[in-house]
Amino acid sequence: MNNNIPPLNINFFQSANSEGSHIADDFVIRIEEYETIMGEIRRDPMQGSVQHYLLLGRRGSGKSTLLKRIEYEINNDPALSKKLIPVNLAEEQANIYRLMDLWEETIKELKHSDIDIDDSIINNFTGNTNEYNRQLYAAINDAMEKAGRKIVLLLDNIDRIFENIREDAALLREVLLNYDHIRIVGGSTRMSEHFWQYDAPFYNFFRIIKLEALSNEEVRTLLMHWAKAYNLPAIEDFVQTKPGQLETIRILTDGLPRTLKFFISTIINRTQKDSYQYLKQIMDYVTPLYQERLNNLPAAHRKIVLNLAFIWEAAAVKQLVEVCKIESKLLSAHLKQLYQNGLLDKIETSKKNHLYRISERFFNLWLIFTQGSPSDKRKQKCLTIFLESWYNGDEIKEMTMQHLVLLNEEVGNADDVALFSKALAHSKYISSAERDLIIDKTLRLENLAKSLKESLPSKVAQIVDEIIKLIIVKKWKEAEKLAKSIEQEDAIKEIILGHIYMGQQNYRKAEKCYLLAFEQGSNEAAINLGVVYKNQEKYNLAEKYSLIAFEKGNNKALLNLGILYEKQGKFDLAEKYYLLAIEKNDNKAFNNLGLLYERQGKFDLAEKNYLLAIKKNDTKILRNLGALYEKQRKFDLAEKYYLLSIEQDDIYSFIRLSGLYYTFGKNRKKALELILRYKDKNKDQFSDFFEIVIKLWNGIFEELQKLVFDYLLNDSDHKEILIQQLLVHHQLQLVNNLFTDKTIGEKLQQEFSPLYYATQLLSGKKGDENIALKMPPEITETVDSLIKHIKERQDFYYKK
Repeated sequence: MNNNIPPLNINFFQSANSEGSHIADDFVIRIEEYETIMGEIRRDPMQGSVQHYLLLGRRGSGKSTLLKRIEYEINNDPALSKKLIPVNLAEEQANIYRLMDLWEETIKELKHSDIDIDDSIINNFTGNTNEYNRQLYAAINDAMEKAGRKIVLLLDNIDRIFENIREDAALLREVLLNYDHIRIVGGSTRMSEHFWQYDAPFYNFFRIIKLEALSNEEVRTLLMHWAKAYNLPAIEDFVQTKPGQLETIRILTDGLPRTLKFFISTIINRTQKDSYQYLKQIMDYVTPLYQERLNNLPAAHRKIVLNLAFIWEAAAVKQLVEVCKIESKLLSAHLKQLYQNGLLDKIETSKKNHLYRISERFFNLWLIFTQGSPSDKRKQKCLTIFLESWYNGDEIKEMTMQHLVLLNEEVGNADDVALFSKALAHSKYISSAERDLIIDKTLRLENLAKSLKESLPSKVAQIVDEIIKLIIVKKWKEAEKLAKSIEQEDAIKEIILGHIYMGQQNYRKAEKCYLLAFEQGSNEAAINLGVVYKNQEKYNLAEKYSLIAFEKGNNKALLNLGILYEKQGKFDLAEKYYLLAIEKNDNKAFNNLGLLYERQGKFDLAEKNYLLAIKKNDTKILRNLGALYEKQRKFDLAEKYYLLSIEQDDIYSFIRLSGLYYTFGKNRKKALELILRYKDKNKDQFSDFFEIVIKLWNGIFEELQKLVFDYLLNDSDHKEILIQQLLVHHQLQLVNNLFTDKTIGEKLQQEFSPLYYATQLLSGKKGDENIALKMPPEITETVDSLIKHIKERQDFYYKK
């Protein structure tokens, strides 16, 4: 692995290791924090109580640079340098083990700064630590008194120093409280117990200043400064032309200046054109930084961080317990510590179960990328995330075209090429057609590992086929779940979801999906929106989106507009758009136009259009033509077209032809056969109704009473017509039983009062001679008409 950082003349971005005026010149961020501390230093004469500061931020957040900038300002401000001397100890302080080590290092730095200090005491340690500490500080105090100056002690990684001098912490606090010659400004990556435990010596002793992630504007300011200061036009061009990627860098690095260095280095020193190799190059560059961060974690913390990285999204404690196999309370304690150390973000919810994720997203990507084999789904996920974070949509589309060429030429390592295919296939920026083409071509690669071949995602076309099968059998939840697995943002997912919700008549959800698809440029979505709004009787919106679809060249909208206007009773407009649809070769419009003319009683025109539709091979029209002839009482023609429709396996023609035979009193056995065949394929209220009536016509009375009661109890339609047909077929006793039944009798009497009195009169029961006198006079004519109709139909069916 290549661990060398590409050459870049920027010294750790904030110039923490620079000398001279570069320190001030390059200090363009963390200004607010700097001014806060320097404002206190300038105002406070350090007499009596002294305010100490703790800079809290993750590695690479700019703590060392800020300390260096404070040191430079004190040294170079004439007024400050007369009364203060900065002592900036080495960042790691590896040799500070006890408090006396801290004082010894301070004395050495003061001596080096030409302060007249007696450093001979350093060689006079007798074994009494407390006494030695007091002697060392006394030497420092005397030297400062003599010089008339005070010390600003700059301690990076102060938490490590406090860990080392734990036994002497109380003594240090005592010195700082009783003497005012030292102000400490420390930097720490974590809020250790020295600062937050109420019984610790330094509880509430330091004012804490958090170095938060850089804002987008701060990152922009920093990069533009480097571009001009170090003559790097590539950076300036990047900032000005790619604001989206600039924000992506900020998010991925969580605004950490040190991590920014690696990204900017790879931008202006990019040597790899292939994005997979480019990502590997970036990962190589950041490995020393991230590997150290990972290795410094305790074993339990490493396990938690790794598992959280693989999840990627923010995760709850319960989810982490399952993958980490760490007891909940202990895991919560670890998460709290990782959060306090700045490695994790805590996302508070409305409940106690908060969510956690890794703060620096590129660290998260690095963890995914450096774990597992090339066929690992996590590695593909990492590459997809990188692509979508680092490139905009247009760049990914261009990259897709280049990759398709690469697949055609079979250039490069097959496994690497396939891994990149998987990453592109999961990207939302490519089309479904491009995804399917990439998968097809990748599957044809020679020497492709079997595991990679098997791990390639399904083509969108295959997913859509499965969804259609689920929709047909009305497995809505499964269809919805599968549709949501489509990652492409070319509106296909939203269109399919819209269809699924339409199938369930959930117009609110369907509308939402179609609007999203419309925003993505789908013309089909405009047509579907027209249908959604038409079904909700929002005719203005339906018209608006249908016209938009037509204006954008989708002629299917003409038929929809015709249907919309017909639904509103605007027959002239409906006719106009049906005819326009026919001109645009939409043969379905013949059927709609025929139905429109039939609705208006223009039977000749309706017949003409139905016949034209049949010539265009629209076999569904056969049933409509049969119904038209039935309406005109042309039995032979109606029967002919129903039979032709049945040959095309139109199940609804079974029930229509059965009804035709019943209406004309012909072929009753054939009518029974047809209705039973219909019921085998489609059980509904119509089939239940016709089964009862046609069985009566055929003299089949088996389970008749049960069938009738079931129909009426199921709150079915056509109850009144069914009772009439029972009377037509001489079932007076059964009808009387219905009207007197304890469960439904009273309700039937109230709902169908004329039919009830007609039944009583037809029964001619003794004791009911006055039934005609009891009957309300306003329904007399209706009752007489019912009795006349029933007797006429009895004569029709039984006197032949």
